[in-house]
Amino acid sequence: MPLHPAEMDSPLPLGSTLAQPSNRSSDQPASPPSRVVVALPDKAALAQLLHRELLSSRRFGAEPALLLIAPHSLHRDGPQEISDLQRGAVLVALGDRLRARVRARDVVARVGQDLFAVILQNMAQVKPLLVQQRLARQLGGTYEVQQQGIALSLRMASACGVGQRLCARDLLGLALQALQGERQKIHHLPVSEASARHLLGR
Repeated sequence: MPLHPAEMDSPLPLGSTLAQPSNRSSDQPASPPSRVVVALPDKAALAQLLHRELLSSRRFGAEPALLLIAPHSLHRDGPQEISDLQRGAVLVALGDRLRARVRARDVVARVGQDLFAVILQNMAQVKPLLVQQRLARQLGGTYEVQQQGIALSLRMASACGVGQRLCARDLLGLALQALQGERQKIHHLPVSEASARHLLGR
């Protein structure tokens, strides 16, 4: 069931390694193993990265899946609010922990400030939902920042084009729709029929 993650249960040090996306052309082999979190400015940049990964992987008969992760809430005991510095530290630690718990060949990106994406390579034999459930157990919980515990809860959603060969924008649109649905379920609201076009800002 698991994708052979690095099973690390101890907290990771705060402070992630960010890397800009490469300019690798689509006719080159799939991404080499990496232990960095790619920094992307927005969803359009994520769509471009996903497009390159889809083309590269499909040349070798593989079909990636896309997993999206967003913080739902951060809170701690006591009357004080969480500062921007503490929030930022928790999200950096989340990126580090996420990178450590997926395979080296999977691509991890931080999109803007509050969205993480994982391009899970070669998902033909493994269901993305199983990966999602495992990561939900490993990533949520309490993060220690400045000797204070801050509880983080997450929303997750995935999409896979196995058997459909979806383009990058359609795959991203499906994942965003699913993530929006998770948000509405958390708030006990009916799931809207917001289109992928709207969620992608088209």
